[in-house]
Amino acid sequence: MRSLCPAYQPHSDLINCSALIASEAARKSLAPTAWFFQPHFASDINQDASLETLINEHESRSMPETNTLEHVYIPILDAVGGWYLMLLEVMDRTRFVLDVCRNPERIPIRVDLMDKICGVLGKMFVSPRNSVNFWQGSPDPTEWGEYQYPDAIPHDLPSNDTAVWCLYWLQNDGVFSNKIFKHMGSSDRVRMRAAWYILQADANQMRGFIDVRADLLWRDIGGGK
Repeated sequence: MRSLCPAYQPHSDLINCSALIASEAARKSLAPTAWFFQPHFASDINQDASLETLINEHESRSMPETNTLEHVYIPILDAVGGWYLMLLEVMDRTRFVLDVCRNPERIPIRVDLMDKICGVLGKMFVSPRNSVNFWQGSPDPTEWGEYQYPDAIPHDLPSNDTAVWCLYWLQNDGVFSNKIFKHMGSSDRVRMRAAWYILQADANQMRGFIDVRADLLWRDIGGGK
């Protein structure tokens, strides 16, 4: 959590944790509308893991059964340390790349990896438990057209800032609109929000203690009111 302080680059575990929290929230929903993959999904694909391994590792964890799927979130860590997010919009069959550090030299490498990820997802989407979400068109994301890079987000920020943006996108709990493409505002505010998001997660065993202490401290600051 210390790495969320403005002087540091957020640790990779925070992206992992945020994706896991979002995925657990989707799982508890009566009708999940989003799937959130953890970062090692992309890493496993990049390392040529078998389809069977990927299904065993990620399907039950990141793809809760649903017939109301709208979005798929895949955070990806670049080899040089920058984060970006591939976002699949299922209803419109659109592939977005949310990338605030768009180095022209790295784009072909990233596209190759995203193509590889989409190819694997196409095979996972056609399984009986998942195919109900893709009856309106091709379940293969490689056939969904060119990658869309939203103009509204920056594209030349230092790689140190990319993890903050990725945290910002993952904290929307699958409630997606084009507003997600607007500038996120204060980086410090997103860092604080990320800390609170993780601390307040159901999986955090200290959550109740934090709630009580926060309430006591607030009362103390407010003079008991």
